[in-house]
Amino acid sequence: MGNFWRKLKTRWEVKNDFAAIMILVVFALTGSLSVKIISYIEKVIGITPDSSVWIKILSFIILVLPVYNLLLFIIGSLLGQHQFFKNFIIKFFQRLLFLKNK
Repeated sequence: MGNFWRKLKTRWEVKNDFAAIMILVVFALTGSLSVKIISYIEKVIGITPDSSVWIKILSFIILVLPVYNLLLFIIGSLLGQHQFFKNFIIKFFQRLLFLKNK
């Protein structure tokens, strides 16, 4: 476990255990909260389990990406990891849009 933890901290470029733990907490909170928020939004706009698969896929793409990333940034900033999540989101969208690092 110690080797995995060191590799994770190296990959994330964090120096201490507390920062790494806070990053994991942010991911956990964001995932849980985004599921709740997105299911609420889907109910409001009328997407049900009986809705077309294509409607569900489209709503997933349109709702999940912005909601999850916005929550990631907000919660990460509130828990003191603003710079990490700012960089994380930038890298995510660069990869998503096939942009090269500058």
